[in-house]
Order: sequence, then structure tokens, then C-alpha cells
Amino acid sequence: MALASQIADSRPPERTFTTIDERIAYLAWLGEMSERLRGRIGDYTARVEFLKTLDYEAMRAGLDRQLVLGLITVESNFRKYAVSVAGARDSCR
Repeated sequence: MALASQIADSRPPERTFTTIDERIAYLAWLGEMSERLRGRIGDYTARVEFLKTLDYEAMRAGLDRQLVLGLITVESNFRKYAVSVAGARDSCR
């Protein structure tokens, strides 16, 4: 039952912090990036969920979240269903 509820929940896991300074830095980043992305992702909730997911997945992969954000900006300009003009595609399909 617990596994089923975890799978059904599409929100990223809540991040844990070892110090209050880490939490403050994370919240400052989240607020700043949310403001910067306002013109690209209009809905506040969608924008914050996107940023939380990006942060979580970048951390899991050992990548800098700003690098991942920059890559998304350059490659798809935040278009969810962007198609590569060079014919590149997701290898998971």
C-alpha cells in the first residue's frame, strides 16, 4: 500500500537539509529561479514543482542544478514536447 501511494504521488520528494543555512540557500534559489522563469512557465505551482523536481533529479544524478537548467533552456526552451531539428530523440522510447 505504501509503495502504491508513493508511485501515485507525482510530486518530487521533499528535500532534507543538514543545516538551516542549506535550507535558506535552497529556498533563496527556488524563489530567484521561480521569478526568472515566470515568463516561461506562467503557473506558479507548475513552476515551483518543476524547479523542485529539477533540483531533486540533478542532486540524484550528481549534476549541478544550474547546469541542468541551462541545458533545458538551450535545448528545448522549456517546451515540454520539443522535437530536435537534428533528429535526436529519447533512447527510452
